[in-house]
Amino acid sequence: MEAGRFKDLYIRYAYRMNTAWDVNLGDYIQSEATARAIEAAMGPVRFRPWVRSELSWYEGEPALCVMQGWFEHNTLNFLPNQSILPVWVGTHLAPHTRGQLAELLRLDRDAFVDQKIGCRDLSTLAWCREQGLSAYFSRCLTLTLPRRQNAVAKGAGKVFVVGARDWRERVRQALPEDLRGRAVFMDQYAARTLSPAEAAAQDAQAKALLARYAQEAELVVTSRLHCAQPCLAMGIPVVFIDPAVDVVDRFSALRGLIKVWSLQDLDEGRVGFDPVCPDFEALKRDLIENLRLTLLRALGREVDGAALQACRERIAAFSRLGE
Repeated sequence: MEAGRFKDLYIRYAYRMNTAWDVNLGDYIQSEATARAIEAAMGPVRFRPWVRSELSWYEGEPALCVMQGWFEHNTLNFLPNQSILPVWVGTHLAPHTRGQLAELLRLDRDAFVDQKIGCRDLSTLAWCREQGLSAYFSRCLTLTLPRRQNAVAKGAGKVFVVGARDWRERVRQALPEDLRGRAVFMDQYAARTLSPAEAAAQDAQAKALLARYAQEAELVVTSRLHCAQPCLAMGIPVVFIDPAVDVVDRFSALRGLIKVWSLQDLDEGRVGFDPVCPDFEALKRDLIENLRLTLLRALGREVDGAALQACRERIAAFSRLGE
């Protein structure tokens, strides 16, 4: 692929919603954070919306695409065609997608030649290495959002409890009384939509949700990755309670930042509801620098390989928990 064809146009993920599912506003939050990270790394750029699961069908001016996302669509049409230059940072490959990609690699061992995959989680990293692919632990770009300007005073803000209905009810029963009285129980889902106009409204709704967390939240208790990480980045204390799924598979981007509690911890009264938000501004700088150097390298520019490798090692090793 000729890197010189690509200039300053970037894909910003849009979403074509299956009528069987509601809209995950976390997807839109992820797209917003990725766009902001690209601009922080590269300065002013142009964005073009395109459906995340339909990159194979892209038409138009050559564009770069930061492959930050959760790829599980029962299709490999998220793989870009020749008009898109993929930059694999923040990638999560769900189990079904891994099976399809493994079959692709059996047919074409060069499918990812010259690509180094920045993995959002340790499970995707392990799978890529098992397949003989070059990969590293990049974490997630939702961790790069800037801190909010004004923290909410303790005892004066809202406690957002964000997750599925049954999970929320278990949290409600376990919350200390003083927090329960200020709690807002909700999820990051909205009514499903198919039209582009409605999708634009969902994007606006996600931005408004981020603003609400920043302005009102004293504490966030959640099982949603793209609630926990943006809120941590904005400086909001977060209690993360795993909704009984594989932590390594889904939530290892949080490694070293906060403790991941289990539902058993919740039910047995071990969850601490008075966390301190960790300071990880150094990690944010490294996440942006990794993105910048990776994009420049993809564009054919000369970069300091040793500096890039050191940056990636710091991202992988970063911890505020003494791990």
